[in-house]
Amino acid sequence: MDIQKVALIGAGSVGAYVLWGTENIDMTVLADAKRTNDLGSKGIVINGVCVHPKVKTFDEAEIYDLVILSTKYHALEEILPVLPKFVGKHTLVMSLLNGIDSEERIATVIPRENIVYSLIKITSKRLGNVIYFDPQKTPGIFYGIPDVGEKNEQLFALENFFAKTKLKTTFSKDILSLLWQKYALNISYNLPQAILGVGLGAYRDSEFVANIQRALASEVASVANSYGIYYDQNLLDLSNIDPETRYSTLQDLDAHRHTEIEMFLGVLLKKALTKGLALPFSHYTYNLIRALEEKNDGKFNY
Repeated sequence: MDIQKVALIGAGSVGAYVLWGTENIDMTVLADAKRTNDLGSKGIVINGVCVHPKVKTFDEAEIYDLVILSTKYHALEEILPVLPKFVGKHTLVMSLLNGIDSEERIATVIPRENIVYSLIKITSKRLGNVIYFDPQKTPGIFYGIPDVGEKNEQLFALENFFAKTKLKTTFSKDILSLLWQKYALNISYNLPQAILGVGLGAYRDSEFVANIQRALASEVASVANSYGIYYDQNLLDLSNIDPETRYSTLQDLDAHRHTEIEMFLGVLLKKALTKGLALPFSHYTYNLIRALEEKNDGKFNY
């Protein structure tokens, strides 16, 4: 199995990292007509360099060896109906979307054996089509297949492909635990700072902000444990952080964009309900973020 033709769906902050790391690879960005035109005319500025990737509309696309999804969570609903057009018998599909259920949703439209579970750890800043990240400080992409402890033909093919790129990648024997660990980090650090409008340093400098973080992290762990998933709950080392760091939810609210709150807490609350678990901090935080979205939309401004 040899990966040669690669498609990327989603050329935002996460997609920019993939493009940066695969500059010498036959990579095609797939998008709708409007986004294709924007990418063709404006390109993407990645760490100060304007990149004009090869782009095709969904209607022009073909079968690929590897398809990488890196859109916002809410865009997945529009992609699922067209995704099977790009997937052949041996195509691998990786989702770098935040959250814990994108692979489950993708498996409703393509065979589960085509899916390699994955996540990305990156801190980036985005303003329009200008994206910055520090490659040296970026942990990169983690990947694996649930219940497959050792590398199989698919995973060896991915390993060989990644070896040709600048991407930092790590194979995980327990990818589900890593997904939930990142999910807990996103929920407990991403959301409180977005509500308060403060940088990451607030978790270090305020015991009250830290208390909110710990409460949310504990609720995520309780849901994960109810599904038989356990992970290291030491989520983030605050001793060597940039105190002004603003994660994606706060960046979305700052830019008056809708957030990924449904992926973060909408999904968690549904999974908790299935297990009969009450998540008071998560429920309250969900409603606060949704209210801030309504405020940005102009539903109330008084």
